[in-house]
Amino acid sequence: MKIDKGRGTPTWVARRRDNGVTIHQGASRIMLAPDELAEVLDAIQKVTGGQCSHQAEKTIQVDEQ
Repeated sequence: MKIDKGRGTPTWVARRRDNGVTIHQGASRIMLAPDELAEVLDAIQKVTGGQCSHQAEKTIQVDEQ
């Protein structure tokens, strides 16, 4: 899935064979196993106060490939 808001380098999110994900932006990559992904998502929810704006939801759904 490509996330591109037109303000810099696009971010790519891809599923891994182990059901984790790879997040790729420019030369940077983050590879998360399923259990790590769950922890990262939980941490993001805690850091953001559990709030997901309407605009953030749109960002996630920009372009699936």
